[in-house]
Amino acid sequence: MNMLFYFRHQAWTRGWSHLTAYLAVGCLSLGLLTACDDHSSSNRECADGTSCESGVCDVEAGVCLDPACDDGVQNGGELSIDCGGDCGLCLAGKPCTGPEICASGVCLDQLCAEPACGDGVVNTEQEACDGGGIDTATCDQDCTLPECGDGHVNAAADETCDGAGVNTVDCNADCTLASCGDGILNTESGEECDDGGNDTVDCDANCTLAVCGDGHANFAAGEDCDGGGINTVDCNADCTFASCGDGIPNTESGEECDDGGVNTAACNADCTLAACGDAILNTESGEECDDGGVNTAACNADCTLAACGDGILNTESGEECDDGGVNTAACNADCTLAVCGDGILNTESGEECDDHGIDTVSCDSDCTFVSCGDDHINHTAGEDCEAGGVDTLYCNYDCTAVDCGDFYVNAAAGEECDDGGDYTADCNADCTLASCGDFIVNGAAGEDCDDGGIDTVGCNFDCSAVECGDNYINTVAGEECDDGNTSDGDACSSDCQLSYCLAVTNTPGEDLPGPNWFDACVTAPGTRVQVTLLDSSGVVVYEATGNKVGVWTFDQITSTASNEYQYEYNNHDRIIVLDNGDLLRISGRAATNGGCGG
Repeated sequence: MNMLFYFRHQAWTRGWSHLTAYLAVGCLSLGLLTACDDHSSSNRECADGTSCESGVCDVEAGVCLDPACDDGVQNGGELSIDCGGDCGLCLAGKPCTGPEICASGVCLDQLCAEPACGDGVVNTEQEACDGGGIDTATCDQDCTLPECGDGHVNAAADETCDGAGVNTVDCNADCTLASCGDGILNTESGEECDDGGNDTVDCDANCTLAVCGDGHANFAAGEDCDGGGINTVDCNADCTFASCGDGIPNTESGEECDDGGVNTAACNADCTLAACGDAILNTESGEECDDGGVNTAACNADCTLAACGDGILNTESGEECDDGGVNTAACNADCTLAVCGDGILNTESGEECDDHGIDTVSCDSDCTFVSCGDDHINHTAGEDCEAGGVDTLYCNYDCTAVDCGDFYVNAAAGEECDDGGDYTADCNADCTLASCGDFIVNGAAGEDCDDGGIDTVGCNFDCSAVECGDNYINTVAGEECDDGNTSDGDACSSDCQLSYCLAVTNTPGEDLPGPNWFDACVTAPGTRVQVTLLDSSGVVVYEATGNKVGVWTFDQITSTASNEYQYEYNNHDRIIVLDNGDLLRISGRAATNGGCGG
């Protein structure tokens, strides 16, 4: 295979020019080369830089070139493209593997960079230092030397702030943060003093001047407490601890007064206002005792010692009342309630005597003297009852019980007489006047019976026994008449029943006894007529009994007809007046069809 080799030699001595030899040979065709295609020398033929050791090919000449500091390829002893090594330091933009080959001394992202503050190299006249773009102990991030007061806070140089060399609200002039307790007085931050964060005689730990009332308890300044200049539960306004007995009234701590911890007329030793009822004995305020404002066995509610007669009712001490130790209408001198029966004679309460509430011979249980008529029954004094000295339903005027038979007539009790409880002609045993009709049978007064003054089955209205023949008709006893005898054959029978002159019963088909039946009553004994009227069915439609009116004669008969079966005939009509006032007309017809009507 024939190959073209390109040899190039460049001499760096003055006056020399390039000497180029071109050989067109086959491998070792001229016997000049001992090898071929090893890229080991210049002037070798090439088509591009890949065939050259330097990586550079003179395409027009077709030969490889030797490495050069301007051939745009890193070759020869270069450490980067056309720089480093024999070609000098690399300018900005050249590839780099470290800052040592860069003219700026800065290699960023494998490229040499322009000199700049923050590149970590002091490489400009303006830089006093370069900490790589950050604050360091010896360099600010702007490549100036750290200095308190430069307005830049360099924490690496131990600055916590930088107020440009003066105190500010947040920063001290020495570049430390303004803080109460740092020992630096910084009025801009509101400090009035700064004694290192400790309470001192003139400065509080919060860097305010020590003043009672500032709300800060500064013991070094002599304060016990500080309630902000006002009294509080624990602290007085003068910054002393609130304490009963300190002579300072502090209502916030519960004090009502403070007179130095001793009782005074207005204040108790426990700093409460002196008041009866506070359960504190304060003799300075005039108290004799104090049991809490209530009555007790030894002490009144007004703080005076309990005593009967002091005019104060104290039930706890056993008093029921207290009217000053003297008897009154409601209270005894020994402070017990004035009560009849207490055994204490209290005339102020109206008592005349007092025998412990029981009746005695001389004293009633109501504490009045015994007296019949006083409306109090005192059996011990012999009284049975009490009616105020007058007769009543149950009591005689002399306080003896009403008793029929005591021979004293008590009209108020209903007595009409009193004959000792016996029946006499004018007095019953129940002390009522003997009188027929009083339902009391008084034989001494002639009574056989007494059914209240009316006829009964066994007794007549006049208290005589019922007897047929006594000439008195007792219809209740069944008598129809009584003519004073017990003989038959007259108008009244022996059993005091009426004898009828004529009894007429009108029934269909029954004949009357004849046209002269009226004559039967003319001469017959008796004065009564009994008539019973029946209808065609035999039912009684009228029944009556009446007295005969005079003697019946034909001249006294009135002829009238009243219905179909009763008509004028032979003048056989007779008017009879009945007991109830009805007029009964008895009419006669032919003997073959007699009848009665009314």
